[in-house]
Amino acid sequence: MDGAPTDEIIQVVKLCPTQALSYRYNKDIDAERQADKDSVSQGTDAEARVMEDGPLVIKGSFVLFDTDGKEMRHLKMSSLCRCGVSNDLPYCDGTHRKIGYTGK
Repeated sequence: MDGAPTDEIIQVVKLCPTQALSYRYNKDIDAERQADKDSVSQGTDAEARVMEDGPLVIKGSFVLFDTDGKEMRHLKMSSLCRCGVSNDLPYCDGTHRKIGYTGK
């Protein structure tokens, strides 16, 4: 995506079958973060789904922390790797398809 026009990046994201990719306009990021933090503090529910032979997808208002207690990337949706081979752990990068992962 480096150097690609915005419209092309958006098109690629929309074609992602697992919804592992997302985009936001830079001008909206701060407002979204504040709204998400307000929503989390109000106890809004999040939803987690295990995708067949794929990642754990979490949607809604939530905060992820690393093992040191540091807040990680804050998104409205995250796809977390279950195969353990992603190059972007703990996030899914689609490697499960390449290796034939089955989540049974």
